[in-house]
Amino acid sequence: MDVNELSARAQAFLFSEGGTLTLKKLGSLLGVKEPELKVALTALSARIEGTGLALIQTETEVSLAVGKETSAAVQKAYERELAGEIGDA
Repeated sequence: MDVNELSARAQAFLFSEGGTLTLKKLGSLLGVKEPELKVALTALSARIEGTGLALIQTETEVSLAVGKETSAAVQKAYERELAGEIGDA
């Protein structure tokens, strides 16, 4: 499997998880060893740069998150939504 396909599959698993996955678990889901996974995650991080998403990675875990360039807009939208729900109560 080439790096682009592997990074796309990693993104799909991370999106469907909706949270953090350990590198071990993600590697297992993808059927690859950690060195190959790290190359794919580096490619994924570069590919999603500027899209409003970010790859958050530690030594043992990885997740998709809202990117810093869009986090303020997302936070404001949620605050407006929450304020509307509280006002309707």
